[in-house]
Amino acid sequence: DLVGEGHVDMLESLVGSVGRFLERIVGEALSSLPVSAGFHYPVRSQYSTLHLQLRVNSGNVCNLTECRGVDLLQLLSKLRTGPGSLQQ
Repeated sequence: DLVGEGHVDMLESLVGSVGRFLERIVGEALSSLPVSAGFHYPVRSQYSTLHLQLRVNSGNVCNLTECRGVDLLQLLSKLRTGPGSLQQ
């Protein structure tokens, strides 16, 4: 379960690491590219493992029609609101 400061710290570290990775790959162009990152379940049940997906210039990982994931930055923001915020 994701609760408490430890998980907030973990996700903040992940966001920072993803940002540094993208900066190394695309450089200064990063600020002008749409980026989407989130935890996502694949469509097929045989591949039903939750994983982090990152898309650059390729749409959203967690679109509203499929409801198969959660945006990384939205999850972090929700956890920052306090313990139990995901239980609401």
